[in-house]
Amino acid sequence: MERVCFLLRVRQDRLDEDGLLVGYFETDDFEAARAGMEATDVNTRWQAAMSEFLVPPMRRIEEVFHLE
Repeated sequence: MERVCFLLRVRQDRLDEDGLLVGYFETDDFEAARAGMEATDVNTRWQAAMSEFLVPPMRRIEEVFHLE
């Protein structure tokens, strides 16, 4: 299982407080998950709607350690 953590920054003119968003998900195949997501219409609409709020690109954080 691959654990994926990513950071998104909110544009300064759209936020009065901290502008850092952290996301996380687990997947068996990150590239397949990304390709599947990019192929959906809802993702296309979300990307367009969020472009005025978020600073590209999304930054992926590499896993350093994992405690089970």
